Amino acid sequence: MPRAPRPALRLLTPLALALLLTLLGLPRLQQAFTYRVWFRASDPHLQAFDTFQETFGNDDVLACVVTLPEGVFTPRGVEVLGRLTDLLGELPDVEKVSSLATFDWIRDQNDELRVDALLGVDPPGLEARAQIARTHELPRGYLVSEDLKTALVFARLSARPTSEERDAKDYALLLQQAEAALAPLRAEGLELGLAGSAVIPPTLKAISQRDLSRVGVLLLAVLAGVIALLFRSLLAVALTFLVLILTVLVTFGLAGALGIPFNPLTAMVPPILIAIGVADCVHLLSTYRQRIDAGLATRAAAEASLSKNLLPTFLTSLSTALGFFSLALSDLAPIGQLGVLAGLGTMAAWVLSVGILPPVLRRVRLGPAGPEAAPGKEDEGHPQVAPGAFWVQCCALLGRARWPIVVGSALGLVAAIALASRNEVNSDTMEYFADDVPLKQATLRIKEHVGGVAGIDLAIDSGAEDGALEPAFLHKVDALAEWLRAQPKVTKVLSVVDLVKDVRRAWFPEQAEGYRIPDTAPGVAQSLASYTVATPRKNEVDSWMDEDKRRVRLNVLWTLSGSKRVSARVDEVRAKAAELGLDADVTGKTVLMTGMNQAIVSTYFGSILSALALVSLLLVVLLRSLKLGALAMVPNVIAPAVGAALLVLIGQPIDIGTVLVSSVCLGIAVDDTIH
Repeated sequence: MPRAPRPALRLLTPLALALLLTLLGLPRLQQAFTYRVWFRASDPHLQAFDTFQETFGNDDVLACVVTLPEGVFTPRGVEVLGRLTDLLGELPDVEKVSSLATFDWIRDQNDELRVDALLGVDPPGLEARAQIARTHELPRGYLVSEDLKTALVFARLSARPTSEERDAKDYALLLQQAEAALAPLRAEGLELGLAGSAVIPPTLKAISQRDLSRVGVLLLAVLAGVIALLFRSLLAVALTFLVLILTVLVTFGLAGALGIPFNPLTAMVPPILIAIGVADCVHLLSTYRQRIDAGLATRAAAEASLSKNLLPTFLTSLSTALGFFSLALSDLAPIGQLGVLAGLGTMAAWVLSVGILPPVLRRVRLGPAGPEAAPGKEDEGHPQVAPGAFWVQCCALLGRARWPIVVGSALGLVAAIALASRNEVNSDTMEYFADDVPLKQATLRIKEHVGGVAGIDLAIDSGAEDGALEPAFLHKVDALAEWLRAQPKVTKVLSVVDLVKDVRRAWFPEQAEGYRIPDTAPGVAQSLASYTVATPRKNEVDSWMDEDKRRVRLNVLWTLSGSKRVSARVDEVRAKAAELGLDADVTGKTVLMTGMNQAIVSTYFGSILSALALVSLLLVVLLRSLKLGALAMVPNVIAPAVGAALLVLIGQPIDIGTVLVSSVCLGIAVDDTIH
């Protein structure tokens, strides 16, 4: 007869496997905290945005806000804005800087076009320049506030690789370099803030890592206290923590092997796995302790615990994993990645808990020693453990009040579904950050005093080479821009049309309607050529018109927030462009992130329905009864329905966070049902 494996070998096997998976995968684990992490490479919106960036350059900006109580158009303001412009311009990967110190003041001088910086001390003097800023169409709401006391400096970044790891790493370094460059000015008492799309990825990364460490430490401390209190044993705490640590390491080792990056959502996997792993360990430890208290020897108690919990914990782990795996169907890549990792981690937690705890518990007693007890009937040779009086009374109450409970639950479910139907999908990136985060403070400050630092871009195709020089086409673009300027929350609209009109006004200052588009395509071309020769900023036109003179860029800055309102406004912009006969692609990071709304909705309902279907099938097969399997799913429908209803009551819309929580809650409900 073959000899049974020794407990030590049983223990070493899962440990060795865990170590192997960790060593193979962890070194390959990458980080991804840019906007690209949310989308699959085949996403059409992402591909359209990539095309836009290839044509007009990177749209990432780092915006610095500064307030000067004495005003910007003062000697001190000239000095500060000049230093800020130079400091940001010297940062690596900064392609150009836009500020009042670089804003083009276009005028005619001795029949020659002259382009100077608006902010300066040269004649006609600061007061005259301030008056120009008050009357010019562009600076206010873009580079300076209405009272000319708060100014913005935009550092636009050069084209970047699409590698998530490279983007995240470089932006973090860029932010550090920017903070270091601004330190001397802050030491002088200036209130400076950094915002913009280039600041979001490193800030999100830093906060995710900080929160993970804080929550992880707090969670582990609470768990250590609870486990020590329940089992009065430091060994129980140590064994549980060994399982939890190995589970997290193995999961992210698998992530590295599978090419799944560490991103804002997969950063949530460790707390989820800790909760699941603790449940597995507590099931094994509690049954073991009950058997020890009932008088079993160490080996018999460990075998009884494994015998009693092996199948139930496997089924609950499998059903929970299926719920997580259903997230893999999401169109949002990070949600799918989280679902895969959480599902794999759930099964890893089960393997490690049943592979480590029973072999150790066979040799080490967590409770007082006692005599071997007589065999019982329900525990395969081990004594039955009677429940406490309190739980007996609870069961009796449930039996007596079963019909009121069933009817009340049914009515509650109907009410919950009716209330849940009023949910809406909405999210606001800035609301993900606490009020004390510098990025959020700077963004709100810019919105309050100047205007928007984010918005949308339109790539408008004239349909032919040199077609963007045609006045008829530019008039349509200008009509769209004027319509946009009239919309609520829009603070600035920028395009090549502004440049063309500004040049013409400089040539014909005596005309009341000098600020307009030339009447002919050669006139437009001459305006752009004259500006290119006169301006010290080369390649400026390339930011607004492609090389073939076919497409132009329209940049819209706004203070609009909330994905629901942004999505509605984007639809309005598309409709207005079509009404004007313009072939316009509305794009930008704001559009990309807002486009996640539909994916969130499909993920929310798709994951719930697919998880319920998978678990229902599992229960039908295991229970060998279609009726019993269907009945067992009733409480699992109640859990997400009540959760969705509570979202309405507390005023919380459906977003990425609530989608993930709903999947976790469903897993917990299924766990209770199976037990």
